[in-house]
Amino acid sequence: MDRVRARGASNIKWMLDYVDWLGLSVYGQQYKDEPNPDVPSLVDWPYQQMCRLDPNKPIMIAEWATGEFPLTTAPPSAIRKPAWIKQGLELFRTRYPRIKAALYWHERWQNADGSYSNLRVNSSVESLQAYRDGIAHPDWLGDLILRAIPKK
Repeated sequence: MDRVRARGASNIKWMLDYVDWLGLSVYGQQYKDEPNPDVPSLVDWPYQQMCRLDPNKPIMIAEWATGEFPLTTAPPSAIRKPAWIKQGLELFRTRYPRIKAALYWHERWQNADGSYSNLRVNSSVESLQAYRDGIAHPDWLGDLILRAIPKK
């Protein structure tokens, strides 16, 4: 921003002052008739582009999710939601080392045909367990304090 202003650009409206993180959205299957692509096919290219934008800023998955649909609506080879969540949480840490945060989009809505798109992390016991197992890795939670700290 400082460089743009220093060059005399005055016809730009800024939404924020500075960018500390780079972010991208990653969505798998959102509707029952869509395929559910694997995580690398969704992340590889935008991740490379983000890394080119700035070689040092951390990257976050600002929102990511996939739907859970009846088994009859997808081919047997399709990646199911629990495996997709597991794949994402593992690859965000290992294949994409600059990803330092991932925020799961916990949403459900009714479609025009009366069906539901359930992207909630707890749409099934298996999906919730995949999420719990994935975020249990110390790279995700580290030394976060998730309880009240007693006063001395």
